[in-house]
Amino acid sequence: MPAEAKCFQLAEIPNQKLLKIEKNIYLYISGIGYDSSAAAAKILIKKGVDGLISWGIAGGINNSVQTGDIIIPETIQNNKEIYYTTSKWRRNIMSHFHTTPYTVLSGKIICIEEILGSSAEKIELYNKTGAQAVDMESAAIAKIANEKKIEFISMRVILDDLNLNLPTLLTENIDGFGKINIRKFIKSYKYSSFTFSEISSLVKKYVKAQRMLKEIYKEFKKESFFFINNF
Repeated sequence: MPAEAKCFQLAEIPNQKLLKIEKNIYLYISGIGYDSSAAAAKILIKKGVDGLISWGIAGGINNSVQTGDIIIPETIQNNKEIYYTTSKWRRNIMSHFHTTPYTVLSGKIICIEEILGSSAEKIELYNKTGAQAVDMESAAIAKIANEKKIEFISMRVILDDLNLNLPTLLTENIDGFGKINIRKFIKSYKYSSFTFSEISSLVKKYVKAQRMLKEIYKEFKKESFFFINNF
């Protein structure tokens, strides 16, 4: 999403357009979901990249996972399909981040088709899968990378932890690129049971996750983690 791409500090962040971050590093803002992220992966591969990173935020479904934690998973699960991330690439990044003050996790990301709103839904999914976190894009990117036999990792920051219930007035009023329809949001808020303090708590978590994405980008750039061939 454009909000996730702000960490790259680009002059412009257009949707569904190939952007050059720096030499041999490209970004494509796919939007939310499986199909859009699969299309983005294909466009990047056509450009000639030899590695793909699923970059952005995720939701925590394990009680030990907190807002701002970094997850660089070993596996991505989509229904019954399981995809493995590139172990050497992932291990080098993990090794570096263990020397930083940031909390970094491995394990599994489970991909879903709709946003999980409640703690109960998160607990149920964790009990079924044992995953640390959820997102809606990594499986599609992993599948394309696997088919094209190129390197792949997922790098996500936790936004909502297990105990945070996402308000439906938010999830029902955003478009495919995470933009909120303010008019509909305000109208829905009048009939919502969520309080201003709960919305405020979500905003604070969002700001923390965004700040962490910026820190990770600095580390990736400094240590040349965008280039798999360096390891």
